[in-house]
Amino acid sequence: QDTVYYSRSKPLIWDDFKGKLSSNKYAAYVYPEFGYEEKVSIVKGVIYADFRIRVSLAKSASWVNDNARNSYVLNHEQRHFDIGKILAEKFKDDISSGKLTPDNYEGIINIQYLETLREIHKMQKSYDDETNHGLNVTEQSKWNKLIDGLLAKYGVK
Repeated sequence: QDTVYYSRSKPLIWDDFKGKLSSNKYAAYVYPEFGYEEKVSIVKGVIYADFRIRVSLAKSASWVNDNARNSYVLNHEQRHFDIGKILAEKFKDDISSGKLTPDNYEGIINIQYLETLREIHKMQKSYDDETNHGLNVTEQSKWNKLIDGLLAKYGVK
């Protein structure tokens, strides 16, 4: 199987990095993806929506430089995966608290999904910029605490 689904109880391992090295500039690379399935029904003007959120990554698109296989680098990459999960959970909260009506729910959900993708990209970029791709140990520690706090906030166990 090429797909790894996010699970807090099953963090990334080096066997999840099957892609070919595409840069000597970085130690490793993952690109989490976020998607959802929805089942919606409307009964007497009330919207019932069941969402299945998925955060995953492709092993074939994840790579590691052989001399970088250590727990520090693996943690940095795991935090990229965590960021995807955090913002997917935020998406779910945003949709749940939104004012959806039978006339507008599809548009609002689609707009929020696109906004969440932008947020994921922005946070991933900030994470790498501020930690210098994990090279800044002090900033990495700050981000580890921030991410742990956000995982707890959204009840990710």
